[in-house]
Amino acid sequence: MAEKESKTDEKKNLEEYLRAKISESGYPLEIEISGLLDSEYFVNNTYYYFDKEAESGRSIDIYAFAKFSDRTGLDKIMPFCNLVIECKKSNSYSWIFFTRPYNKDFRFEDISGQIKSSVPKPMFGEMGGVDALIRSALCSDLHYASFERIAIAYDEIKTNKQDSKCAVNVDSSRGRNEIFEAIMQLHKFICFQVHRLEENFPIDDEPDFLMIFMPILVFDGNLFEAFPNSGMIDLQRRKHLLIKTNFLCPYCKKIETFTIDVVHRSYFHDFMQILKNDFQGSLKTLQINHEHFAERAKNQRTELKRQKS
Repeated sequence: MAEKESKTDEKKNLEEYLRAKISESGYPLEIEISGLLDSEYFVNNTYYYFDKEAESGRSIDIYAFAKFSDRTGLDKIMPFCNLVIECKKSNSYSWIFFTRPYNKDFRFEDISGQIKSSVPKPMFGEMGGVDALIRSALCSDLHYASFERIAIAYDEIKTNKQDSKCAVNVDSSRGRNEIFEAIMQLHKFICFQVHRLEENFPIDDEPDFLMIFMPILVFDGNLFEAFPNSGMIDLQRRKHLLIKTNFLCPYCKKIETFTIDVVHRSYFHDFMQILKNDFQGSLKTLQINHEHFAERAKNQRTELKRQKS
């Protein structure tokens, strides 16, 4: 009897240990976020991509395609709205983002790496064109423009809980760079998908494609925005903020700009409505201007072919 109870206790202790370790990882968070997305997105987990810099295969946590309820009239410019998500959790590290005032004149250059189309661009030295026209029109509907501040730097600080009153010991040691790694994953995945799409869609023929990527970093842990002020630091807890980044695309060798949403786990359900408004607004803009955009794209393509011949 004692031996049986000992084995039962050993089993319980093992299960408790495993549950504790599993809860520290990002996998339960990834499954939770995927479940929230299932109703409105086609969700793919651990989605493969090729890391051209490392010359090896990797995977992104979540790659989700928006389900469109109405694509009426969009037969010449095909829209794709995709979420690219990395999920992170930490009980021992707090994430700190340093922000600056954000230019209210939001431009598509702020997300140049996230909106891609096969609409032909003007010849070198020319300005404007329908590609820029489409991007500018769509940007006015995106949630990025509603932010007054944007993060330009970040830090990860280790904190060890002392007691139930949440007093902490701060460990000033460095060596953890999970935010940077997650951001690089988002950059590399989007660049891979963009150039893969361009290979599969002939850029000199119809229909054109228009793809919007939303890079998102979901975090379950202590998330703060930092405001340096006269040598002091003001910290405020946040559920949602933006960080602006740049990345040299390994395929086209262009420096692309990305605006990444950093979303706390507790806010993700509400954040989904923000994304839905983005996609519906962009879809409506494209539907209203579809024939105009398509005709200008056709004329621009014809002119580019004439100049090249």
